[in-house]
Amino acid sequence: MIDEVLDAAAAAVVDADAVVALEGGTISDIAKVAGPASGMTSMLVAPADWRFASLVGTEEGCRPGAVRLLEVVGSDIDQWSPGVEHR
Repeated sequence: MIDEVLDAAAAAVVDADAVVALEGGTISDIAKVAGPASGMTSMLVAPADWRFASLVGTEEGCRPGAVRLLEVVGSDIDQWSPGVEHR
């Protein structure tokens, strides 16, 4: 059953330009497998969500380590994902 779900998810995103999985847990895990299975890059952006929430005042628990993790993982995003622009 699990392989069928992952195969169906990968097939569903074959022609997509991007896949965004909202919420957490199982849905995000399926998206993390489906993206690379269909030739896309997969990236966890939870640290960016935490940072944004802390900047707008809805989350006080953002830790500098989470931000540094995202900086390291995404530091050369323009090389492995052409078209994504740094701002």
